[in-house]
Amino acid sequence: MGEALHSISGLLKRLISPDRHLVTLLVLVLGVVASFAAWRMMDRQLALYHQVEFNWVAQNRNRIFQRGITSAVDAIQLSGNFVENAEVLDLVRLRSFYQKLLFDHPWLSSLSWLPEKGVAVSVEGEADLQSGAIQESLQRARTLRRMTASFQLSRYGEGNAVKVYIVVPVLSPHLFVGDRSSDGSSLLGLVVGTIDISQLANLSISILEPRGVEFLLQDMTIPHEPQFLDFYASRLGSAHHEGVMATNWQEWRRRQTLYLSEYFQVADRVWSITCAATPQFRSAEGFSHAPSAALLVGLLLTFVTTYFFYWTRRSLIERTALYEELAKSETTLRVFFEQSPDTILIVDRDGLVRAINRELPILGEKNRISSPATGKHFVSILPQELLDVCQSAVGMVLQTGQPQQFSHQVGKFYWWEVRIAPIRRENHLIETMVLFTNVSERRTLELKALRNARLASMGTLAAGIAHEINNPNNAVTFNVSLLKRSWHDALEVLQDYHQTVREFSLAGVPFHRAVEAIPRLLSGISNGAERISKIIESLKALARDDMGSMGHFVDVGEVVRAAVTLLEHQVKRHTDHFTVKIDGGATEDGLLLVWGNFQQLEQVVINLVMNALFALPERSKAVWLQADCVDGMVRIMVEDEGCGIDPNVQPFVFDPFFTTRSDRGGTGLGLSLVQEIVTNHRGSIQLYSKPGEGAQFTILLPLDRVEEGRPRAPRARSVRAHGNERSGHV
Repeated sequence: MGEALHSISGLLKRLISPDRHLVTLLVLVLGVVASFAAWRMMDRQLALYHQVEFNWVAQNRNRIFQRGITSAVDAIQLSGNFVENAEVLDLVRLRSFYQKLLFDHPWLSSLSWLPEKGVAVSVEGEADLQSGAIQESLQRARTLRRMTASFQLSRYGEGNAVKVYIVVPVLSPHLFVGDRSSDGSSLLGLVVGTIDISQLANLSISILEPRGVEFLLQDMTIPHEPQFLDFYASRLGSAHHEGVMATNWQEWRRRQTLYLSEYFQVADRVWSITCAATPQFRSAEGFSHAPSAALLVGLLLTFVTTYFFYWTRRSLIERTALYEELAKSETTLRVFFEQSPDTILIVDRDGLVRAINRELPILGEKNRISSPATGKHFVSILPQELLDVCQSAVGMVLQTGQPQQFSHQVGKFYWWEVRIAPIRRENHLIETMVLFTNVSERRTLELKALRNARLASMGTLAAGIAHEINNPNNAVTFNVSLLKRSWHDALEVLQDYHQTVREFSLAGVPFHRAVEAIPRLLSGISNGAERISKIIESLKALARDDMGSMGHFVDVGEVVRAAVTLLEHQVKRHTDHFTVKIDGGATEDGLLLVWGNFQQLEQVVINLVMNALFALPERSKAVWLQADCVDGMVRIMVEDEGCGIDPNVQPFVFDPFFTTRSDRGGTGLGLSLVQEIVTNHRGSIQLYSKPGEGAQFTILLPLDRVEEGRPRAPRARSVRAHGNERSGHV
């Protein structure tokens, strides 16, 4: 026994040692706390179940008693209705009807008809009409002309039975004109019914099995002055409570037990029934000791678990000391392995991953490869795009022992260079090392260089085309002005001739119509030539070699107008509703000036508007282009009524090579270039879109002012949209 106590003492000392066994002590404390919490919760749940079951039992008794009272009151009211609706009152029929009501309601001990004029009729005994309780009820019924109940219950008989008087006034609007009340009705008489409360309680309660519930009956018409009516003890031996009376019911109410009170209307009075559980009330007998049993079991399991945890932790501490030296030697090698800029997989001859140095971010979070991949087949952790080619290359390395290298595109954003090398041990090939190098940025730079070269070629071609078109267009412009002057000079001669000859034709057109049509035709030719000149100027501006220069003031309004001129053909192909609004009213000089590059900003507007046009499902949908000033920032906003952008796609729209129009020639560089240009101009771009509701791109650029010594970008020729320079529809 002494050795056992010594062992327990030693265990407790080791448990409370804070340096090595704090976790074990924490397990013990948490287990004890959890056991007591479970005991407390089960005890409260059991008490709640007792309360719920008691409420159910008490409500059953209350409802049966209330239904008995209600049916008796309804019978008394019915007897009054019988008299009120009778054209000629037949006392024999009245007595027979009263007897039928008394037979149907055994707890209705008597019914009396007290006419204002005539002979009274009583069945099953006359009520004590001289008692103060009934006199007071009679007087109130006569005065109020409504059903009343006696204030106090009357006790009678050897068993101290209890009865209550219900008085129902019988009114008639056709008789006794001199005794009419304020509502125009006359009092024919009073019906007095006597309800035997004791008999009703006994009949009602006897229907239910005894459960150890007793109840107190009170008059709560005046809430702060409750009046004792009667008390009914349980049938399960609570005889010591049968003496509860009007003088001591408060003591019964202060007992520590379960209570339930309900209120109901009796004539013009409000009664309450308060049920209380006696010591004989039983509920959930089979679970009464469950909380204590749960506490004991919880404490036992806690001590067993703590003991097991202590010895397990002691064993782990000893093993940890053995592994520390091995871990130190492994750390150095792993540092080199994990610090490599490439993602490295070690794959054995069975294709299982033996090691991996970092995550491989391919196609977002859902396809990432991380350390839990160790031990899995390498095929199961690669994306589908790399699956076949990597499996074939690894098999080739294991078969030939020669390294393999290839580049492969994964998804829309990533290019990976994959190198596979054999790992030999004692001249035996046992594993392969697979290295993944992300070359997406390099590929992006290569494609950007290719794109810039294509743009340069397009710029040279555009400049040549503009020059070739400009020469004949200048001739058209010169000749049409000459034709206008010639027509003006010839018009007077033709008009004189017309007055002489009366009527003649020019090119088959009557002179009076030609006078109106020819000036219109010449103006159309002139406007067309001017429009060609504007397009040529825009092409020349787009083809300039200063795409990288950021040393000019640029009017964003002019940028928008120039872009709209170049896009007019595309706009007409895609939509009937294209709105352009330029508002510089919020600035001092009315100009939307920023410091940057005209051609780059023009490219931004063109790309955004083209994307908006391509997103339209039909020509009836609209596109809005707006430039204005908000809070000291120049705002460019492009909005469309297209199909919108999926929320899962929105985080990638500015990534290089991302496109949803690859089948229609999309390269995925448009929005990437837009973001780069906006960032270079110290601005920001935001996207707001919901699927099916279109998309809105908003660009904010810092507003600038013209200062001495700072150059301004060459003005593009003003572009008007239907004659309105500030806003219009194209």
